[in-house]
Amino acid sequence: MASSLGIFCLIKAPEREVIQYVKYHLKAGAKPIFLFFDDPKDKVADMVSQFPEVVVTRCDEKFWRAARKLAPEHLADADLGNLIQRQRLVSVVAIRLALESGCDWLMQLDSDELLYPQSGVKNIFLDTPAAISVIRFPVAEAVPLFISENGAFLDTRLFKTGQRGCPPKTLMPKRKDMLREMLSYRRYWLSYWAKRQLARALGLGRLFHISYFKGHIQGKSAVRLNSGVTHMDSHYPSQSFSAELTVKTDKRVSVLHFDCQGFDSWVNKWENRVLTSSRPGNVKRISQFDAFEKLYRRDDKHGLKALFNELYGMSRYEEFVLRNLGLLVPITQPLENFSHD
Repeated sequence: MASSLGIFCLIKAPEREVIQYVKYHLKAGAKPIFLFFDDPKDKVADMVSQFPEVVVTRCDEKFWRAARKLAPEHLADADLGNLIQRQRLVSVVAIRLALESGCDWLMQLDSDELLYPQSGVKNIFLDTPAAISVIRFPVAEAVPLFISENGAFLDTRLFKTGQRGCPPKTLMPKRKDMLREMLSYRRYWLSYWAKRQLARALGLGRLFHISYFKGHIQGKSAVRLNSGVTHMDSHYPSQSFSAELTVKTDKRVSVLHFDCQGFDSWVNKWENRVLTSSRPGNVKRISQFDAFEKLYRRDDKHGLKALFNELYGMSRYEEFVLRNLGLLVPITQPLENFSHD
């Protein structure tokens, strides 16, 4: 019997991005897709509800009250002004819906992320041993060189690779699993370190200020729903006290992260974080937040464009070096990947 994957997302994104996200993952075999609209009045919700494999939930006050009642005790008083805590509450409901729909696996995938290659998604869950309860997928980060009317998913053709995070030890209670993942991570990190040092020697030091990736390096995880998981964080599941999770990293599929989809999209994302006081929790994101907020508060549009170019700009020489080091790879998505009957 085939193992099914469901995905869920707390979503607030432009219409085109949402439609492409849905069609792409339906074609990849992810069914159902649980979309939780952060703005309960979002008109895009009506459009995607026409897909029979998409379950739409509008996150109004009634929804949040119900989610609190279902959540574990430590989430019952979650701060709804905090995006991460809202996502955790949503995950509680998503797990319940996925179990009711008969899904075997579930993962949280943001609206700016795609599983790649599309054709490889089904096979991952078909041949994963029953003992594995969590599958981790590494991340590749999009480089926004240009954006046309097609949108970033189709236009972006270069992706940063090479950085990868190690899962927290709390997810690896079995010593052999922890040793396997730690050794794999160490080999990966040493390779990245050597390439980074060479890139710096060739004059690319600015690209590695604080971090080569501007977004996350942890990737995403799919969790087996019979494992006892009660809720999920952005990158890993949160296990119950009785659950014992066995983690496996599978590099046959990656998460393509479109952390920045052009200047306007970048401004909208960080503006929302500034206005809702959603200050990040890690060093590189704090650095980006502080730099953006300072310029935004001054209404310095030229400064914002300069910051955007500093963070995401790349010369032909830098591109040439990174591609030859294997830290930048070309990936082209054909239009048919975003069609679904």
